[in-house]
Amino acid sequence: MKRLKWLVVAGIVFSFTACHRPPDDTNLGCPGCNAAKTGTATSLSAARPGHTPAVYLKPVSFGVLQDYPKGENLGEVLKDFRVMKELGVTTWRGSFSWIDYEPERGDFDFAWLRSFVELAGRAAGYNELLGTASALVKDNAPGTRVLMGGMVYPDERWVEAACITYGNAGSFDVLPFHAYPETWTPPEITVENYLDQGRPGFFHRQLVALVEEKCAQQPLWINEMGFATSPGKTELEQANWWARVMSTFLSDPRVQHLGIYQVRDREPSAKVTGVNENYYLGLARHDRSQKLAFKTVKLLLGLLNVAELAVADAQLAVEVTRGKAGELHHHLFVRPDGRQVLFVWDKKGSPTLRLRARQATNAVEYALDGTPAPVKGFDGRSLAGVRLAPGMVRIFELE
Repeated sequence: MKRLKWLVVAGIVFSFTACHRPPDDTNLGCPGCNAAKTGTATSLSAARPGHTPAVYLKPVSFGVLQDYPKGENLGEVLKDFRVMKELGVTTWRGSFSWIDYEPERGDFDFAWLRSFVELAGRAAGYNELLGTASALVKDNAPGTRVLMGGMVYPDERWVEAACITYGNAGSFDVLPFHAYPETWTPPEITVENYLDQGRPGFFHRQLVALVEEKCAQQPLWINEMGFATSPGKTELEQANWWARVMSTFLSDPRVQHLGIYQVRDREPSAKVTGVNENYYLGLARHDRSQKLAFKTVKLLLGLLNVAELAVADAQLAVEVTRGKAGELHHHLFVRPDGRQVLFVWDKKGSPTLRLRARQATNAVEYALDGTPAPVKGFDGRSLAGVRLAPGMVRIFELE
């Protein structure tokens, strides 16, 4: 495998994880890497501290997560990489033991990693290990960026302990956390309120403010997210979840990277960590036959994986023309090529809407399986008569 510049510090408490691009022969490419900026949005880096512009430009990226135990058949891994290529992602992340893959490099002794199990769950032990490992990595591989670990949800107390109590504000370069709303969360925690953890304003007033003021203003990644089609959950629900979660999380100005967990379900006979849902988190079934969500995520990556997006929710006007809104959500993104991508849904109601975005020539609506259909009667600015079904996302592209 190619050596990459990322070293991720993650795990139950602490383990080495590396971000890898698949082998060269998979040739995943990098769509949109050289796309020009729109010129109509303010870069977050140029905005004054503490202020988010109404329309803002931010970098975005996507990865896919799939863990491979040491010794897994490489032919099977290559098949998975081909599935990832078809999906449209360019980065894979997996967990592995550093010594398993580079036993001779520098004759390093990583025996101290054995202690991480004993330290599980203890902030003091974790932070001692974080500081030590980060220094070791940076001393021996200058320029390598370190990701903090240990966050299975946006936990401000864990960040506070790292940055304030134990002085690790400069020991990591990215702050990642996981997101599995509606699979491993209470019923009241959903995609739409996950970042706030059901407490309106929490994410920006507490977690983001903490990172800005007490850490080192690290970018935030949601490096794992997924929805399990375990018994009682449908593949349609999973596909619709991905449309909701990608548009919701990407609309937040501080979230730059989304990690897709995972490519395929685990074999029914395989051992998994944790509970039954772990068998069903794939976009494809264990035999690699595609679920509906595979097509949905492939569509979304084709629309949104363009290196930089302008988040333009403030430029989308939404009018209820018939019925009553229940819990309405809508997001507008502008690509570097000027195309607009619009998401709208109502979790509880079925109103009919008029949507007014930026000027455009044509409008296309996409089904969750990626099938396009031209929008009739589009007047260059408004989409009229958009009827919503409770909970279901509608996706439009304007160009």
